[in-house]
Amino acid sequence: MAGLIKIEAPTHLEVGNESHNNGDLEQKKVHSSFELVVKNCSQRFASFQVDLSLEGASGGKNLPNKWYRVEPEVCAKKPPGAETTFNVVIDKAPIPAFGQILPLQVRVFSVEYKDLEATNFIQLKLCRPKSPIRVEFPFEDLKVYPGDRLKIPVIVLNLMPEPVDIGLSLIGETAAEADRNLVPEPATDLSLSDAAKKKPDATSATSLAYIQPEWFESGLEKQVLVPPGSSRIVEFCCCPPTSKPNLPLSQPYWFNLRAVFGDRALEAARQNHVVEVLPYGSVEVVCEKTHQNIAGVGWRDRVGKAEFKFDITNNSNLAQQVDVTIQAKAAAQTEPNTLAKSDDFPIPITTKAKPENRGDKLDKMPTENDTDIDKPQHLAERADVDADSYAFRENTPVEAIKRDSQAIAAPTQAKTKTNWADHKTIHQLLPGCHEQLSLSIQHSRPWLGWPHHYVYSALTTLSVAKAGITSAPIQPVPQQQTLTVEVKPILPGWLQIAGALASLLGIAAAWWLMPGTHHLAPVNSVQLIGNTTTVVSGSSDQTLRRWNVVEAPWQALRSRLLHRELIAETNKSIQVIEASPFRDSQIAVGLESGDIELWNVSPPQLIHEIFEGSDRIFDLAFTPDAHSLFSGHGSGQVREWNLQSAEFNLERQLATGVAIAALAVLQIDQRSVVAVGGQYNTLLLWNLDNGQAYQLKYAPFGTTADVQSQANYITSLATTKDSSLLAVADNRGYISLWPQEILSSCLNQQPNAPSSSQPNAFQPIPCQQEQAPPPPTFIHADGQGIRAIALSNDGCYLATADNSGQLLLWPITTSERGEKTLADSITIAHYPSTPIRTIDIEQVKQQELLIAANGPGNRVSIHRHRGSCGKRGS
Repeated sequence: MAGLIKIEAPTHLEVGNESHNNGDLEQKKVHSSFELVVKNCSQRFASFQVDLSLEGASGGKNLPNKWYRVEPEVCAKKPPGAETTFNVVIDKAPIPAFGQILPLQVRVFSVEYKDLEATNFIQLKLCRPKSPIRVEFPFEDLKVYPGDRLKIPVIVLNLMPEPVDIGLSLIGETAAEADRNLVPEPATDLSLSDAAKKKPDATSATSLAYIQPEWFESGLEKQVLVPPGSSRIVEFCCCPPTSKPNLPLSQPYWFNLRAVFGDRALEAARQNHVVEVLPYGSVEVVCEKTHQNIAGVGWRDRVGKAEFKFDITNNSNLAQQVDVTIQAKAAAQTEPNTLAKSDDFPIPITTKAKPENRGDKLDKMPTENDTDIDKPQHLAERADVDADSYAFRENTPVEAIKRDSQAIAAPTQAKTKTNWADHKTIHQLLPGCHEQLSLSIQHSRPWLGWPHHYVYSALTTLSVAKAGITSAPIQPVPQQQTLTVEVKPILPGWLQIAGALASLLGIAAAWWLMPGTHHLAPVNSVQLIGNTTTVVSGSSDQTLRRWNVVEAPWQALRSRLLHRELIAETNKSIQVIEASPFRDSQIAVGLESGDIELWNVSPPQLIHEIFEGSDRIFDLAFTPDAHSLFSGHGSGQVREWNLQSAEFNLERQLATGVAIAALAVLQIDQRSVVAVGGQYNTLLLWNLDNGQAYQLKYAPFGTTADVQSQANYITSLATTKDSSLLAVADNRGYISLWPQEILSSCLNQQPNAPSSSQPNAFQPIPCQQEQAPPPPTFIHADGQGIRAIALSNDGCYLATADNSGQLLLWPITTSERGEKTLADSITIAHYPSTPIRTIDIEQVKQQELLIAANGPGNRVSIHRHRGSCGKRGS
């Protein structure tokens, strides 16, 4: 019923290119858009849609080879007599019938009523283009690491009525050198551009480097057949080698693009292209003899010197300045006061990294099988070329960003006569070259004592030679080495024994009451196992040790741990230990390198290496039945490992996008749930039954609502044995108690429908907590950041460890409204100079708690507390 719809549209329309703009590929569009006014002459409310058609033209606005757009696609419902204005844009010629006038049919129809429809015709003139064949190199800034694959796209556009066969080749020369080898014919209709070539002068050309043919897997020459009115993308894959003899230097490499049609050479749109090979490789630093003795020290000269020789080889592709510094071990590992500045948790560094490899975008780009006619705009935009899709990072150094965040202290001489740190520099070490440095350590010789072993750290830092900037992608291997110096006393042993007999009993008593020191570096994790008779500890000195809890009638001895044995020496620092929920002799160990291992404590035995990787581990958690193990990583991944399978396979994983610091496994309403805490104060519940993640709103009382910043993060999670209570602590000193009712109401929300635009994006369901009261929150007594928390199995006590060295015990009481609250804290221990970073609590008797934690001097401490549930005790 055409009379019910009135159409107002132009009668004639021209589409095509009017003129070139000084040789630029941007073309001026002529009458490629028009307005279409549709009036509703019916007596019904209706919405309308516009459709264009031309005989011989395929596609439309909704197909892959679309040639026009309509805005809006569907208008809102209009009352009788109302008008709607549609903006129609013709992006390209629908068919290659240039110079002809064709009838363009405009059809307007109602979405709701099939009888509301009208048709109109517009005389469409297709103007003939002035440059029928064009070739463009769309990108100028090309960078690649050796071993990575860089795809270099070349776009060919054919606006002629017949197909053309174009030969493309990349030549390792500049445009000025190409003039001497190949002189193009005068510009014709087939020329690509009238732009002048960039011609480097002859003096600079002699020092230029050029691309090599062996870098290109499929060669430097390609032939492409372009149908009439269509475009093609031809890709050259560049992969510089990583082998030592053929490793290219880190510098720009020049090349030129040559296009040939028949026997004629076409002028390129832009000349003198550059591929920059980025820094790659490492600098090997080897000290073969890391243990030295200070000899030749006499009675008058008490200061001796130990010489350490370092063999340094530059295995990278860039000249390096190498700085080697020897520092005392204690100075190199000085612990910060807050977690935010420590190495226990990674704070992302804002930096401009190389674009990531997103291979999925390549599948959506135009290929040689497409038949689209390009729009009259820049060829790279018309072909929908994504620059990120042409950067591959298979061999990109993964530690570049991390090394930028590490500060190396300047070498200084110690204030005392105990030790002296040395520092030397190689100002320019060329690629493939080798040099040797000799550094010394001076140490005073004591009058008394046995031979002493002093531990030092040899730190190596790199920077670009002459530039003085940090060379982040290139790293020293190893970056840090441990050196030991043995110093003998001046007085001989027999003379010292005679003087020590008088104080032998006092020294023995003091030694017996003091917990033994066996770890050489800070203790990072402790766990109570074997019915609280055994303590397992892991340290930064790469050792895993077993301790026996003394059950003696004397209180002094009951606060003591006896070292039983060394379980294992790992190749990396031990970050976290998690005991089996049955408190037997099986434990999971997470290393700083990202490895996860399953150990048997008695007898010491490695059961299985669950995971080997570079994703740093921050927490581990078993399921109550010990069938699965969950790991939290700095990359934001939460992984579940099946301990029932023979190979301990990866069952599933959750990518949160934030660094994970704490995990806890709960059973809520017969559902298995993993609580996840991390950076930006992220608090998630991962329902393992449906795989959905739920995000809890974390806003402690007395703080602003906006606490999700880079410096704020949840440091520890703890739960009771029956999962009735979840305790949460953060680095600002807040503790919050979350009852199971709040967690259950969050899990009962319906999952989100997957997004069509980002089907793989992490989209947790925000928990609506307006209907339920928020959990009570308590600030720490002195506002120190909390490192670790632990709940007793019955939920009567909460133990906390913080940066100020306080070990506190909080009785948990129930208010009149039924809310869980914290009573006044009980100070169990206080070490002002030692931050307490790990804690574990277990009930050994009906009214006695056993608390294990790290102590001063790299020790493991044990504490006992007597008291019943709801009472302070002693």
